[in-house]
Amino acid sequence: MDARKEKILRAIIKEYLLEAEPVSSKTIVNRYGLNVSSATIRNEMAALEELGYIRQPHISSGRVPAPSGYRYYVDHLMEPDQEVEEVQLAELSVESRRDMQKYLRDVAALLAGVTNYTVVVTEEKTGENTIKHLKLVGLMEDKGLLILVLSSSKVKDYVLPLLEKISEEDLQKVAGILEKHLQDRKADELDDTLKQALKGLFPDSPLLVEEIIRMAEKALLEEKDTQVVVEGMKNIFKLPEFKEVQQIQDFVDTMEDEQRILSMMESVLGHASPGIEVRIGEETGLPELRDFTVIATTCSFCEGMKGKIGIIGPTRMFYEKNIRLLEQILRYEEDEDGRAGTGKDKA
Repeated sequence: MDARKEKILRAIIKEYLLEAEPVSSKTIVNRYGLNVSSATIRNEMAALEELGYIRQPHISSGRVPAPSGYRYYVDHLMEPDQEVEEVQLAELSVESRRDMQKYLRDVAALLAGVTNYTVVVTEEKTGENTIKHLKLVGLMEDKGLLILVLSSSKVKDYVLPLLEKISEEDLQKVAGILEKHLQDRKADELDDTLKQALKGLFPDSPLLVEEIIRMAEKALLEEKDTQVVVEGMKNIFKLPEFKEVQQIQDFVDTMEDEQRILSMMESVLGHASPGIEVRIGEETGLPELRDFTVIATTCSFCEGMKGKIGIIGPTRMFYEKNIRLLEQILRYEEDEDGRAGTGKDKA
């Protein structure tokens, strides 16, 4: 594409992003200072339409970008140095990281609020977890804290009722022996035979042992499924592109189907090199999202947890802004991982 056509395509896309109305040749001449006549602009727009980069919704209207036009814009015409307001990522508190489901929801809600689009966040399943470490801490006379470290490095903790009187010293003995027997076991390996054998090791504390094994099994089962969080679904309903009932219903049905979301994220990111990927219209892999763009990346959240973040909006999307937002998230998570690795608190 020659330089003049590129300038006209960029102008059409920028104007359409702002106004959501077909763009006329007169608008291009008046607002974008290309120093050519309206007739020349019309001829160039006709050529761009023939090439498939723009289209004319109605015979008497101006032009709007086609998916291939947005693709060319993302690949060749974006302004990488465009400034984007910094997101206040400090809102993602250290405390919320102890509850991964809450943390994923916090990330999704923050991005949905900033973009006014729909945001999907998933935590990747990295294989079936096992118990790596087990610790018991007495909190008070009738309560204890069970801390489990899984093979994925995720930490799970549970408050346990101490139904039998037990000293702190004996509590540590129970923890040490149970850790030895539960270490590297998967959820389906915590069978009745093992449970009975372990209870037999502690005839004075059968209820405590039973509760610990139950919590260990619960922790492992909770981690078997990939977590999917969707925030900002209603944001789409406010956009002028989406007024048809069937169009909205298709979108809602897709966002409520975890398997379809995971399939979409795999289609967008499954074979991509590390970084941020942009999929426009049919490139998303789902017919229901033919009018949408997905901007997504793979992210290391904290303590070795990996997942995916996707911003879903109309093809008439502010591409630079949303790519920069994901870049901010990636930098933030890398910094937080670095602090966690060195044991330094955030200043």
